[in-house]
Amino acid sequence: MDTNIGMNIFCGPAVLSIFTGLDTDSCAEEISKVNGKHTIKGVYPQDLIEAGMAMGLDFTEIPSFESRSIFWAGSVLIKMAPAMYLVTIPKHYIALEVRDKTIYICDNHTKTEIELQNSARLSQKIERVWKVIRVREYSKPHVVHTQYHAEMIGGSTYIKRVDKLSDDGVKIHPLGSFSVTSPTVLQEIAFEIMKLTGKE
Repeated sequence: MDTNIGMNIFCGPAVLSIFTGLDTDSCAEEISKVNGKHTIKGVYPQDLIEAGMAMGLDFTEIPSFESRSIFWAGSVLIKMAPAMYLVTIPKHYIALEVRDKTIYICDNHTKTEIELQNSARLSQKIERVWKVIRVREYSKPHVVHTQYHAEMIGGSTYIKRVDKLSDDGVKIHPLGSFSVTSPTVLQEIAFEIMKLTGKE
């Protein structure tokens, strides 16, 4: 139970990485498809779970752990069958796993699992807990079509690339922006760009 840390270092993508074995950037991409945000930092549980389901995970919430300490939860989980759990504590996600009569904890801070008894989080209060089961393997979508879009807002023009993915998802790549004083200036810029392609 380890985290495959990519460029994204935040806890939401990290727990999905732990459960799927994929890098955090791939997990952040799936979350982005759900919430529409280009940069993935803080993530609502419902968005994280929806992204996880798209990646082949199944989540079953266990309400009885709410407001308990992680230590208390560990004392109960150790008596249960081997399984993985998604746990929310205030403003943070962690992953727990019961395996070989031991409980392990992992998140974007530890990066690799440690025994729960050695964690500094034992006294922290739990908000919600879900049992996590991998029900199918995840196949990362590939790009099937690309379009470029330009949008003028106020005095600035924004350019982006939009990739249509094989799972019907969409990935947006902002390519930059520049300031213009009028639509006429924008036309002149477009003409100069066309000259670069020999299609003036």
